[in-house]
Amino acid sequence: MTLTPERRCVIRILRSFLRVPGAEAGLPAFPSAAGWDRLLALLRFHRLVPVACRVFSKEGLLASLPPSFGAALKEGTRESSARSLFLEAHLQTLGEAFRRRKIPFIVLKGPAIAHEYYHPSYLRPYGDLDVLIRFDDFDRAGKLLGDRGFVPEDPTKVRFTDPAVKAVPFMNALVPGLSVDLQWETVTLYWGRKPFLSAEDTWRRVHEIGNGGASFLGLDPTLLLPYLCVHLMSHHHFSPLISLVDIGLIIEEERRPVDWEAVLTLAGEQGIGSALYYPLRFLRDPLGLAVPAPVLEALKPGVVTRGLFPAERLALRSRPLTVWAERAAKFFLIDDWEERVKALGTFYRYRVRRRPGSGT
Repeated sequence: MTLTPERRCVIRILRSFLRVPGAEAGLPAFPSAAGWDRLLALLRFHRLVPVACRVFSKEGLLASLPPSFGAALKEGTRESSARSLFLEAHLQTLGEAFRRRKIPFIVLKGPAIAHEYYHPSYLRPYGDLDVLIRFDDFDRAGKLLGDRGFVPEDPTKVRFTDPAVKAVPFMNALVPGLSVDLQWETVTLYWGRKPFLSAEDTWRRVHEIGNGGASFLGLDPTLLLPYLCVHLMSHHHFSPLISLVDIGLIIEEERRPVDWEAVLTLAGEQGIGSALYYPLRFLRDPLGLAVPAPVLEALKPGVVTRGLFPAERLALRSRPLTVWAERAAKFFLIDDWEERVKALGTFYRYRVRRRPGSGT
């Protein structure tokens, strides 16, 4: 894939933020204001505005940027900080309520990743609160949220809730912009079977994450890394790039190192090797992160699948995918052809045969 100057700049920003040895210095030359506009749009799409502002500031480059571009980075960073403070205050209140009612919970993504891996934490933008609970606690947790003004975004998901649904998002009818995702499993690549987040081992391998005067439980990094890879690939289809930064920071963290052997075992059990391979490969090439070569080799899909899957094009895109492109991307993340045939059969039965005018 031929990289535009804007995409080359994004790669350089990520390499610098991830402290990759030998990261390039300086900025690509942009011949016109349109280049900076495209770069800003790309940074916004990938939620990288605070990260870019931090990199340029640390390298003493902010003053050399076009004034409007630099001002947009600073404004985006302030907005990210304000949004984080808003959500963290509500997380603290909700966390206290969960503990009073003795409902165990783990904070996923958002504030958990921000406070453990980003310094300062507001460099990691997020827009809602993802809370992992046990499925058996859903009714109590839903009532707790209801008592505080939350209502389901899609009432039908609550009406037919069972373990297969995996998550129910709630929005607050009294506080605009406040939403909570109650989860008990992760988004699977196709119909799933073995517990991923709902296994009891998940709840035994947690640790406390400090958040000012409060704290909450976070996932063990050996589970968090594959969870983030699966979520990125199956739910977001390889972007935004801030999610790749999350995974990169987990790999770099020395206090709680990733158990790669356990990751490979989980990948084999869950059939998520491809979903792990592409993010990890992108972190190594082109970002230059030290991802163990034996891990990539063990996860590597077949040569045909690798040739057909447009990894860099998906990761560096500047707009959402069409529905058909999303389905095609997810199809190539299924690890073996037997399961792909099942997926095609399911798609035909539920999407093609049931179309108006199909005669069935």
